[in-house]
Amino acid sequence: MRLQSVPEATYHECVKYKVTIDKLSPNSKIVWWKGSTIIDLNNPKYKASTFDGDNAVLQIDKVTKTDEDIYTVKVYNSVGKEESCSSKKLKVVGGKTFIIFTCKYL
Repeated sequence: MRLQSVPEATYHECVKYKVTIDKLSPNSKIVWWKGSTIIDLNNPKYKASTFDGDNAVLQIDKVTKTDEDIYTVKVYNSVGKEESCSSKKLKVVGGKTFIIFTCKYL
């Protein structure tokens, strides 16, 4: 299994991670992770297709600096044992500049 590299993404654009999975059994489960957390695919920011031919795809909409992390895809067999795993780091370039003012009351 090999996860395609997405070394940099532009702020507020869409990013797709695509992994080619060899010999995927019909009862296998694909799970996407951001850092050490399983990605909640009910979150509208993320879209995943389990199968696109021999590929699994994770789409991240409108990336920001908070999306920078290591993304991992894991494949589990029918009894829940991890069969394979692949990870890549996402770096977001660009973005908005914020100036923060601190006020002290005298």
